Amino acid sequence: LEFIAPSNSFSKPCQVPKLSSWVFGRMSENEKGDPTFETFGQGKSLESKNQLILLIRLGKEVKDGLKVIALDSQLSEFGGGQFFYYNASTFDIGGMMGKSKFLLKPGEHKIIKPSDQDIEVKEGQSFVQTVHLYRKEEFKNPFFNSTWHVNPKVRSMVFFYQDNVQKRLKMHTLQDFMP
Repeated sequence: LEFIAPSNSFSKPCQVPKLSSWVFGRMSENEKGDPTFETFGQGKSLESKNQLILLIRLGKEVKDGLKVIALDSQLSEFGGGQFFYYNASTFDIGGMMGKSKFLLKPGEHKIIKPSDQDIEVKEGQSFVQTVHLYRKEEFKNPFFNSTWHVNPKVRSMVFFYQDNVQKRLKMHTLQDFMP
C-alpha cells in the first residue's frame, strides 16, 4: 500500500486487512536490479480494527528511521476531550492537567483525560489549566503554562521535542476533529 505521510498533520484514512505488525519503508532496487524493501520502522499492531498509527522520525529524515506507535482509535479508548502526550526529547517531562500530575520519560507516551474536578466551565465552554516542566536535576524548569479548551468532539496530541537549530525544548500540538 502506498500512501503519503504528511509532516505535522494527519494523512487520509487507509483501510487494510488485519496485520500482526506495521512495517513502513520503501521499495527500491539492489545493485543487481532486484526489488528490495528498505524498512524505516516497524511496530506491533493492536487487536482493534480502528488504529491510529503515529510515525515519528528518529532523525532529520525518514531514512534515519521511524518509531511506529499504534493507538486504539476507538472513541472509548482515545476520544474527544482526551490528550495524547509523546516525549521525543532527552528530558523527563512532568506536567499537571488541573490537579492531575503525570511524568513522561524520553520515548514514553500516554493518554490523559482531564477529570471532571479539573475542568472549569465558563459560558458553556470547558477548560483545563495545564503546566509542563522539564527536569535537568529537578522539576524546577517550567516551560509552558496555559489554559486549554476541552472539547468532547476534539482529541488532542502533544509532542515534546528538542529543536536542534535553536537548542531548545519545544512542544507541537495537533487536533483531530471528530463528527
